[in-house]
Amino acid sequence: MSLAIFDLDNTLLNGDSDHAWGEFLVNKGIVDEAFYRRQNDHFYELYKQSKLDIMEYLAFALEPLTRFTLAELAALHAQFMAEYINPMRQPKADALLRRHREQGDFLLIITATNGFVTR
Repeated sequence: MSLAIFDLDNTLLNGDSDHAWGEFLVNKGIVDEAFYRRQNDHFYELYKQSKLDIMEYLAFALEPLTRFTLAELAALHAQFMAEYINPMRQPKADALLRRHREQGDFLLIITATNGFVTR
């Protein structure tokens, strides 16, 4: 039995789930398009450069969640998963995960994306 470690974004998924969540919020009209897209893109660039201030980013990214009930958030999350995350899944990655499971390996998927998006 082995431990198989994978990164979620740009490895198992074809793209970044955190950035996709921001695009989802913009496309649903939940946030101001110009401001949010500009900030979301800016934070993503900082992340790629290893210069992201995580607390500043989280204050930005999590603020829209405060406007909804838990039931509304669950519905938004389900829609996001169906419309954004499922299309980002890579068949080769799914097959690799399946193979490791069949071999009895422990799987560890890591991500810097907040737990609301990834659960």
